[in-house]
Parts: sequence; structure tokens; C-alpha cells
Amino acid sequence: MILGVVTIAVVDDDPLVRRTVAGYFAGRPGLDLVAEAAAPEALDAAGRAADVILLDLYYRHRARVDAVAGLAASAQVLVMSAHAEDRDVLAALDAGAMGYLLKEARPEVFTDAVRQVAAGERYFSAALYGIVLREQRVRPAPEPLTVREWELLRHRAQGKTDQQAARAMGIQPGTAGTMLKRIRRKVGLATKSELVKWTLERE
Repeated sequence: MILGVVTIAVVDDDPLVRRTVAGYFAGRPGLDLVAEAAAPEALDAAGRAADVILLDLYYRHRARVDAVAGLAASAQVLVMSAHAEDRDVLAALDAGAMGYLLKEARPEVFTDAVRQVAAGERYFSAALYGIVLREQRVRPAPEPLTVREWELLRHRAQGKTDQQAARAMGIQPGTAGTMLKRIRRKVGLATKSELVKWTLERE
């Protein structure tokens, strides 16, 4: 985020939906649409560097949970969809999405959701809260972290990048990234910033 302006990318294979959603942000103070694309793979550098990526979960009638995981490594992902299947909502959240928004929502709901997600807070359409709460009630106790996982968290909490932490631990950066994803799943946090805060609270 630069000077309080939230940059946004919209990904949807329907051009009409893209134009409609893009129009929600036109002229809104503090919000800047920087990219539109039909698929995650088509996003340009500006789109991938956006603060928030609004992603249609269904591409050619198939849920693209893998796309959520890929984009969530560098941006806050807000899934938007016309559907709300329990398994897809939960899979998207497990993959790192910060929220799930139904496309039928009003324009002001879209803008509020983007601001909230950009601030590191989760957002769900009201109709989806029941799904999320049910999952939280039945989800088993988190698996404990290993010694190496705690070591990686401490490096990240000290302000080191994934590459710097990996070098200090004698592992590949890709391995560190995989470890962080596994840690986020274990503790139920979606972003690296949440993970750093969580670590500092326990030091």
C-alpha cells in the first residue's frame, strides 16, 4: 500500500463481470484499480503486485483453489463468486484467501470488503458466516509446531525475508515458503503478517 492507497486487481473470466466490478472502484478515494485479467496467469506485474486481488474462484466452471494459494503468497486475496458451496469456501480459506464475497453484493459492500482485507482483516458475506463458524467448531486442535518451524517463525518475526531466513537456517527459500504455508495451516492464519504478529505475542 502506497500513501494510504489500496491497489486492486480483478480476475474473472467474464468480461462483463470484470467491467462491472472495476466500476465499483472508479472515483473511490483511497482505492486504485491497477489491473484486470481473465485468469490469474494473465495478470501482469502490476496486477500481481496489487494489495488486494479480487478473484473469481470458478474458472471455466472449475474451482481454482490452486490459484488462491499462488496469489496469496504476495497479495491479500478476496474471493468473489456467485456460488457458496461449503467445500469451496473452506478450501479457498485454507489456501490463504482473506475473505469470500458473493457477487450479488452491493458496490459499497465490495469497497468495504477490499478496505477491510487490505487492513489484514477477514471479510465474509453475511450468508457465509454459518459455514465458517461450523468449520471452526468441528476443526480439531491445531498440530503443534516443530522446533524448525519455530526457528523459521523467529527469523521472520525479526524482520528477515523468506530468503534471509532460509539462508540463516541452511535451507532453500522454496523450502522456507513451504514451511510457512504449513505453519499457517496449522495455526489457522491466512497471511505472513498475521503469522509474525502471532509469533511476537508468544515470544
